[in-house]
Amino acid sequence: MLKITVAATFADRSRGLLGRASLEPDHGLLIVPCSSIHTMFMRFPIDAVFVDKSGLITSVAVHLRAWRVAVGGRGNSCLELAANGAARHGFKVGDRHAQLARAALAERRTIDLFSAAGQ
Repeated sequence: MLKITVAATFADRSRGLLGRASLEPDHGLLIVPCSSIHTMFMRFPIDAVFVDKSGLITSVAVHLRAWRVAVGGRGNSCLELAANGAARHGFKVGDRHAQLARAALAERRTIDLFSAAGQ
């Protein structure tokens, strides 16, 4: 299971993962709306999974270290995971994850994603 916190307010999106020492392997942060991210001042590497409004994964950036930028193309939200989290949870470009899209549109605070594959 992947526990996802949704960052939909300006303050939550601005803060993102900054200030954290790490991100647990079974946790993620879904930033809505978001078409690009930066890792300035980050203390640990992350994976970034960009998702469009229908839940289609448009881009996956892996093992982003500090001081990097990732752009999601048509993506309108970004799921940030611990490094190697995209592969561990089965997120691949072209897959559709409707649960992520619904959470992003509803701007829910948290969601539990039981299986990334086949959503």
